Amino acid sequence: MLLPVFSRAQKSTVMMLLEAGCTTAEVQPITEQSIGMVEHYANEVNQRKLAAAAILKWENEAETFIVEPRVAAAASTAQPIEKMVGDEGLEPSTR
Repeated sequence: MLLPVFSRAQKSTVMMLLEAGCTTAEVQPITEQSIGMVEHYANEVNQRKLAAAAILKWENEAETFIVEPRVAAAASTAQPIEKMVGDEGLEPSTR
């Protein structure tokens, strides 16, 4: 026999089980709630997961377009390697 559980604790339990990957059919007998109520909570969990996935995609997409100002400035003033390295090798030319 299951002990009575308060409404908030019951909702939290359902949400944690669903987030852990349990199906609604697995959660329903544990909480003894109607399958409709468990599916209602499952929709909320799915919405959270979809939102988190969308934000992650958006953040990853934004990172590909961010160019550091120093890199952009260095690219615009780039010099051929021969001017940066002298004829003698790695030492700059003093001529």
